[in-house]
Amino acid sequence: METSAISDIIAFIERVGPLQGFLVLSLLSAIFIFTRYFMKRMDKNFIEVKEMNDSLKMDIENLKKENHAILQSIQDESDKKMNAKKNLMRNHPFFSTIDYLIDVKIPGIHFKSQFKKATFTDILTFKLRASQDMFRTFVSNESNYNTGSLEFRSYITKVIKDSYIRFISDCERSNIPPVVVESFNSWVNPLTRFLFSAVENICDSKIYETNIDKVNAILNINLAILDEMISNIEVYLDEINGDFNGFTYKGITSQEEHDD
Repeated sequence: METSAISDIIAFIERVGPLQGFLVLSLLSAIFIFTRYFMKRMDKNFIEVKEMNDSLKMDIENLKKENHAILQSIQDESDKKMNAKKNLMRNHPFFSTIDYLIDVKIPGIHFKSQFKKATFTDILTFKLRASQDMFRTFVSNESNYNTGSLEFRSYITKVIKDSYIRFISDCERSNIPPVVVESFNSWVNPLTRFLFSAVENICDSKIYETNIDKVNAILNINLAILDEMISNIEVYLDEINGDFNGFTYKGITSQEEHDD
């Protein structure tokens, strides 16, 4: 093979002459050397680029892992705070304070007649228990928090309305005279309107980060309203002196009011 190539070169030189043959061979040699050098350089560059790409891929993977760890840490912290808030709702002071109001504050009210004591002790108890039970059911369902603003407002409004329905049902089942219940509802109506207005404002407000924060605010306001209702019940009862004469509840008939 090599002998044939040498013979071809000699034949070529004989055809074109020694000088031109030398120039052509020199040019071909230069091209060959340059080509070899260029190819080696290309191979080296390719290897370097490949190594850079591999290193870049590794860096990207590391960044992904680091970012994933950071994002996961942020998500875990967020979930932890959210779970803490949900736990707070399940054990909100609203529920335990309602028990206190029923067990301690209502029995401490000064009633001027046995009829009023019997009827309004039960009316107030039914009112507070209904609100306590309806909101306890609401906060125990975590899906209630994962809603839009309008849907959340609808849920909360329904809780308040269901509390009223439960209250009326308890009064009817206990056979409290309807006229007494109607009179009480008329008296607390301004407080009820205030509660609905507060719920609407809270649901529309942008200062609350989550629906859980809104529930917290609503429970606090509702508790304040119920406490205010109990605190002022004696004033209301003084204003209706003699209005319920002739009505009977739990075997007690209302007569002209007098201090016991």
